[in-house]
Amino acid sequence: WSNLIALRNYFDKTAAVSESVYEYFIKEHGFNAKRVEIIHNGIAIDEDGDTQEERSCDSFVIGSSGRLFPVKNYSLLIEISRQLSHQQGITFSLAGEGPERPRLEDSINHHSLESIFELKGHLVEMKPFYRGLKVYLNTSLHEGIPMAILEAMAQGLPVIAPKVGGIPEIIDDGVEGFLIEGRDPRLFAEKCLQLYHDKDLWKKMSKAARSRVCREFSDSAMADRYLCCYRKLLG
Repeated sequence: WSNLIALRNYFDKTAAVSESVYEYFIKEHGFNAKRVEIIHNGIAIDEDGDTQEERSCDSFVIGSSGRLFPVKNYSLLIEISRQLSHQQGITFSLAGEGPERPRLEDSINHHSLESIFELKGHLVEMKPFYRGLKVYLNTSLHEGIPMAILEAMAQGLPVIAPKVGGIPEIIDDGVEGFLIEGRDPRLFAEKCLQLYHDKDLWKKMSKAARSRVCREFSDSAMADRYLCCYRKLLG
């Protein structure tokens, strides 16, 4: 709270990583709209990277990554895996560590999902993890501009995510992936199955996902936006 007061009262410009954060600053904390600039997160792009289509991975692994905290709502990911546990050839993988791990392990064991759901733990290098997936699935209760989604898209992964926070600023529903209203695991599962069965759609979304990140969410694009902001401040 004290940091927000300092940003509001003593700085000429505050960067918001998404439109939802921009609205939060203005509506919830009284920021002057003219002193808030939306600058999306950006990531380093592997310029010679290929798409998932070109790697022709045989298995269909649905994955997610992040800190194992309640806000990430990974219990929903487990519920989605339950919906698809009957489908031969689909497995789930979750990378990350945190205090929620014992509870998630108990849930996986309780529902007898050990054969299809793997907890990878902390990974130092994430690129091999993303390259082993076919779909990236986000289940968070709220988000700004999630770096993990950008990293997954840069590796050619279609994304299925809730329509919350800044996620709709990264993904157009039906283009780079799917946006889901609400928290019904059946709706997430249906979209997973759609991509599993429709290879042409999957290929199209894979290409669109990488293209969007390269075009709009690279670290160089982010740097250009900050440079533009600084130049405005300097007059």
